[in-house]
Amino acid sequence: MDMPEIPAAEMPDMPVAQSGPDVGFLAKIKSTLSLDNISQKLHLSKDKLIELGLYLGIGFISGYLIKKYSQYVVSLVVLIIGLVVLQQLDLLMITVNADKVRSLLGIYPPTTVDASLLTTYWEWVRLNFSIVLSFSIGFLCGLKVG
Repeated sequence: MDMPEIPAAEMPDMPVAQSGPDVGFLAKIKSTLSLDNISQKLHLSKDKLIELGLYLGIGFISGYLIKKYSQYVVSLVVLIIGLVVLQQLDLLMITVNADKVRSLLGIYPPTTVDASLLTTYWEWVRLNFSIVLSFSIGFLCGLKVG
């Protein structure tokens, strides 16, 4: 039994099977995850997004290493405390260029002068809230994974 041929103009629209992955879906994911699109949605510059991602990664690595290698971290903390004690006894002199470190990390001190340590820390957290939040999320994820 032969089927009569239907002219192309009268054929109903039939979906055409594709042999590869859905190109539209991949393109949509790529455009959604692009740095330009994310920066527009969050109203942040590309540099700020990269900075937040960097601190997220540093936080993750820090949390992971602290959980995984806690014995070595405790040894390092004891070593640093020992160096501080030796400096206080004037047996050792350690100099850190704090301005250079702050400019390198992009972390700025608060402007309050007469304040307690807790108030100064809170002002610093408020000034660098996005960095602290990004680092904290990464740190907690690193602790969970490690």
